[in-house]
Amino acid sequence: MIYHIRHITRLSYSAPIHESVMEVRMQPRAEGNQYFSEFALSITPRVKLTNYLDYLGNAVHHFNIPGQHQQIHLVAESTVDVKPLPLLPQALPMDAWQAVDALAVVGDFWDLLQAGPFTHPTPLLDELAAELGLASRATDPLTTVLHINRSLYAAFQYVPQSTRVDSTIDEAIALRQGVCQDFTHIMIALLRRLGIPCRYV
Repeated sequence: MIYHIRHITRLSYSAPIHESVMEVRMQPRAEGNQYFSEFALSITPRVKLTNYLDYLGNAVHHFNIPGQHQQIHLVAESTVDVKPLPLLPQALPMDAWQAVDALAVVGDFWDLLQAGPFTHPTPLLDELAAELGLASRATDPLTTVLHINRSLYAAFQYVPQSTRVDSTIDEAIALRQGVCQDFTHIMIALLRRLGIPCRYV
């Protein structure tokens, strides 16, 4: 399926400012089942753009507006072709854990294994992992991920506004309810404690 995307950002300041230094990450990635055939970024006032790839492989466009201005207008236009995803296998080979463990020692994945403010291991998380049988690795990484996903789906109830944007995983675990970000943070914490690099996308 082909998508045409137009993303507009308008920044207005209450008084003129004298300089802006910005980076934008608006260019779609070409990976897996997604390809982009066109990308254009226009900025007013006119600027000289430089670009590079960040450490995660995202295209970053950098610009500086050294003169006085009171507004910035960005338009990012893309054409993206998304192919259907291949079906997941039932399981991965037995040696797949070795590949995951090899990723864990590569610097690129270091931060995808570290505890964060919302994915910090807690005693309640340990109790949940033990209760649901999620404290150890299954036969392969895919089976482990699917088991954790199904277990959390069965153990928690989706209840809008039951938590806040800054709620900890302990609040959702204690209530056994929450919203998408709570379930994501709990799953990330469980996966990282088993050595599976992951992040919130």
